[in-house]
Amino acid sequence: VSLFLFYLAKEDYEKAEEFLNRLPKGGNQYRQFHAILCQRQGNLSMAYSLYEQNALTAYSDLNSSLYGIIGMAIAENNMKKAETVAEKLSGLARLMEMGPYMELSPWLGIALKNKDKEKTLEILSGLVQNLQNLQAFQKSELYSHVSFSEFSKNTAGRTASTLLPSLENDPEIDFIRNAEAFRVLLEKIRSLAESESPEISAEPANPIPRGRSLS
Repeated sequence: VSLFLFYLAKEDYEKAEEFLNRLPKGGNQYRQFHAILCQRQGNLSMAYSLYEQNALTAYSDLNSSLYGIIGMAIAENNMKKAETVAEKLSGLARLMEMGPYMELSPWLGIALKNKDKEKTLEILSGLVQNLQNLQAFQKSELYSHVSFSEFSKNTAGRTASTLLPSLENDPEIDFIRNAEAFRVLLEKIRSLAESESPEISAEPANPIPRGRSLS
């Protein structure tokens, strides 16, 4: 790293690239330094792409970590902490323009823990309504230089297929299972899940929050 920065400062970009290539490829540090090098060399499109990829990766890492904190707080019955972190995670999704699904999902585990029937159905309804918009962030100006072509098919179907087993079988949601609104939502998710194409394996950036099975 020191030698990369040394040659970068001397504007010896060939030597800088030589030492850059000794770093593990694919990590945030490599992409950050590669972006700086591209920017210095005038390759602005590539520099933008690398910075934007780093922003997406940073969001994904923070999303996973904050979900872990929410899950632990709920397990300890520390609902104040869970709500505080959920507010931050929802705000982070809004800041990073990840769409309503990602903004809503941090609150589902809290509603389930509280056995708040009205709130749980409200959140589930919002999640189902926004399943088709999981890829909306790809149209954000914030990520305008990132290629998402490999993630372009049926994210809603894959996500619905992941949600469906928990919604059908998890005893944690038994308190809303007999509600007509829940049965309607379940049928919508089944319909989306049936549209999944099994040959598609590429996943979009963090399509399903990983802190809980249902969110």
